[in-house]
Amino acid sequence: MVQTQTSDIVFFHTGSWLARMIRKIAKIKYNHVGIVVHVWGVPMLYEAVGRGVICTPLDDRIKGQQIKVCRLYKERDEQRYAVEASLFLGKTPYDFIGLLWHQLILNVTGIYIGRTRTAAATSFYCYEYAAYMNRTEVREWERVVPKFFENAAWHHTIFEGKA
Repeated sequence: MVQTQTSDIVFFHTGSWLARMIRKIAKIKYNHVGIVVHVWGVPMLYEAVGRGVICTPLDDRIKGQQIKVCRLYKERDEQRYAVEASLFLGKTPYDFIGLLWHQLILNVTGIYIGRTRTAAATSFYCYEYAAYMNRTEVREWERVVPKFFENAAWHHTIFEGKA
């Protein structure tokens, strides 16, 4: 596996029925995303899941998974990034409506009917959280389109395959 650094983005291709539906509607290869944050030298994956924003040791989370790891071209202040990413842990719920309704409408019609930026920052689905953490590149992070996020010009692939 590749050496990661804080702010790397990890995309997942999983096999559940919801994952397949998300990939089909959004026309993407990877249905889930998280960000890497090194905590005391240990790479952790921060991600928005059904129970909210959580962190898990990266090696445990990616073992056996089909993934793509991307690195930003622009350097980040790792300590500041880690602190900001941690602000959401355990207190920011999952954005089920954003994932199941707003993304559906956006991907089918191209029209965003979601929440304002301030309201959107109170709950996240996975792509929203990753986009929020990279909002200097994703200016309208609350309107993230997974297809464009996954293939963005501001990051590049450093690993792709089974972990």
